[in-house]
Amino acid sequence: MPFATDRDLLAFEPNLFRDIAWTGQRRLSADDGATSGSALTSASSNFTTAQIKPGHVVMLDSVPLEVISIDSDTQLTVSLLRDDISDPILPPP
Repeated sequence: MPFATDRDLLAFEPNLFRDIAWTGQRRLSADDGATSGSALTSASSNFTTAQIKPGHVVMLDSVPLEVISIDSDTQLTVSLLRDDISDPILPPP
């Protein structure tokens, strides 16, 4: 069981993923990410191969989003940071 997820770190320091880029920990980088509601899609990405998991953080236009679920190889469900992981999803702007 992990001690802390990326989402947990984001809750402690909301600017962490914007201000500090850990190249060695970056699982994926893409330029075609787009959201519609709480769905984030990227045709050039394979989230399954990159081993993206719930609790990871995605940066989209400098906005950190927590990964809620992996819906397919090219689509994630994401949320703005919630106070608690059981709170309703907050779709990105």
